[in-house]
Amino acid sequence: MSTKKADLGCALTCWLVAALFGAFVAIALWIFAGYSFIQGAFIGAIALAVAGLGLSWGLCRPLPGPIVGSEAGAATPSAAGPTHAPPAPAP
Repeated sequence: MSTKKADLGCALTCWLVAALFGAFVAIALWIFAGYSFIQGAFIGAIALAVAGLGLSWGLCRPLPGPIVGSEAGAATPSAAGPTHAPPAPAP
């Protein structure tokens, strides 16, 4: 499968889940909170946008590549040794 097709599928799935979440929020506000249709639909649309952007950003980003060569040694701070001097013994 190509990368572009996988990215499109990921984004489509994220926005579908966000649409379901926005509809759930709108319906819950209409039924339980007594909001009017327009108020619930507006807040549901905001929930859809926030959830869609958050899911797309969090799940559909490309992962970083593996660390190879000299980058592997620089990435581990324990390999460089302690960063401070040990305490002096008490007299």
